[in-house]
Amino acid sequence: MRIRDIRTRVLELKLRSVFRTALGEEELAKSVLVFVETGDGAVGIGEASPAPRVTGEDVSTVVEVIEKVLKPRVVGLEVEEFRRIWLTMERCIEGNYSAKAGIDIAVHDLLGKVLGRPLWRLLGGLVSELETDITVSLDRPEVMAEEARVAVEKGFRVLKLKLGLDPKLDVERVRAVRDAVGYDVRLRVDANQGWSPKQAVWVLSRIERFEIECVEQPVPEWCIDGLKYVRERVEVPVIADESAKTVRDVAHLAKLEAVDGVNVKLMKCGGITPALDIVSVARSHDLMLMFGCMLETRVSITAAASVASYAQPEFIDLDAPLSIVHEPIKGGVEYVGPRMKLPLGPGLGVEVIEWDL
Repeated sequence: MRIRDIRTRVLELKLRSVFRTALGEEELAKSVLVFVETGDGAVGIGEASPAPRVTGEDVSTVVEVIEKVLKPRVVGLEVEEFRRIWLTMERCIEGNYSAKAGIDIAVHDLLGKVLGRPLWRLLGGLVSELETDITVSLDRPEVMAEEARVAVEKGFRVLKLKLGLDPKLDVERVRAVRDAVGYDVRLRVDANQGWSPKQAVWVLSRIERFEIECVEQPVPEWCIDGLKYVRERVEVPVIADESAKTVRDVAHLAKLEAVDGVNVKLMKCGGITPALDIVSVARSHDLMLMFGCMLETRVSITAAASVASYAQPEFIDLDAPLSIVHEPIKGGVEYVGPRMKLPLGPGLGVEVIEWDL
């Protein structure tokens, strides 16, 4: 089946509350839906959810890159040759991985639809249900403690706390949350590049007693030596996020023994195709895996969950749709508290509503 056309639609969706990290704050989830159509009229749906501070893209650049750079080179290629499609995109422009992910996800959705099988099954998925953590946004200790308490009341058993602003206050944030939820709830922390290596060691050595199961990106993404410095001085496993965008990044981190694991995000690596490569490289070096996300809808979250079903990561952080007031999406992954039920329909099992496409 040859690709005949690629179209895009921009989404701006209101969040339930302001989402704060050490990198800044967001009030809207901004993404681009991508529609890949074949000559016989079949349509695959993908999503590009850029994060300017991480991928260097925004929705306007995603649309421009897809329309002017990627589309002219991808139209005419066979859907079944998904790796050729991804390599074609990779060779025609550097970076722009959210844009590439949007097309790659749509192509995989098409494959599942044509074959009449759920994508997670086609990828070799082992389970039809996953459990995600839920993120507690960066705020005052007492506010984070209350948000954590409410999340636990809703059934969440794993919390990811956003830190990275003011090391001393970060310790108090963790203390307040642990006091609020007790020790039956698992805690992870994410500094979003907010600490220096010495600050990271200082904070982590003081919060280890609160049973922290991992720390995500404690230092700036370029500071690979800093990741290694932290890993060698604390007991908490160190997970690279912004420092681990591509397969090459992961291989480099593994060679240096700089981290204990990596966070796989479709938007920062370029989609399902490179994510599967990252899983293989990471596992071959005995690295732990986290599957994470940007502020995405259930389109790309279902794609990520489909890969996670195969990869069996130690940590799952695929909670973004829970923070969106309303998605114009039907189907896909279904949330029941922290449980994520993968769809049984073909492909991603998603439909876009409210628009005449």
